Amino acid sequence: MTNEEVRESVGLFKDQDHWIGFIELAAQVNNLRAEFFAPATKEIRAHFRENLPAGWKCEGWNEHREDSRWYHEDFGSSSLVLCFGWKYEFVLKLWDEKTFDSAGMSEALATPEFKPVRQAMEREDPHPHSSCKLFERNNFHFGSQNDGMIPGDEMAWYAYHRKDDFVKQAIKKVERFLGDPEVVRLLEKLNRDFKRP
Repeated sequence: MTNEEVRESVGLFKDQDHWIGFIELAAQVNNLRAEFFAPATKEIRAHFRENLPAGWKCEGWNEHREDSRWYHEDFGSSSLVLCFGWKYEFVLKLWDEKTFDSAGMSEALATPEFKPVRQAMEREDPHPHSSCKLFERNNFHFGSQNDGMIPGDEMAWYAYHRKDDFVKQAIKKVERFLGDPEVVRLLEKLNRDFKRP
């Protein structure tokens, strides 16, 4: 918002009740965002309760109600997982870098053997943390000027007001991994081969 737009916005608050109401509403931005994401997240998780490869589990995580992760139960939730987090960023993440050899896993992912895993991610964006093996930042499309890089708060609006489209895109991202038996086999191999004794 430009300085000029801020100055113009002051005129929206004709009386103190409007101003106080705005302040109270602004203080609830995190709760409002969670409410925007909640119906879509519920639908995505319901889909995967019925559509997961054997041994895989989907669950919520973190204090944010919209965060979801998928992992193989034999290796647990601290293993290499797929997740939506941080306002629906999509990540292949190693949760516990002490129990698993993170550097070895990264090196393996760079080899031709694991190319199908890398190709399952629609786009690879850089991420500064070594635990994030593959990362796709806000790559959803709704005919917006921000398509492919939609800010998280804008994404929340789409999750609620364009829920069916949002859910379809989110499910497709996960199914590119868990709907492909070869990718599932390779994810399990990464967990098995790089678990420390």
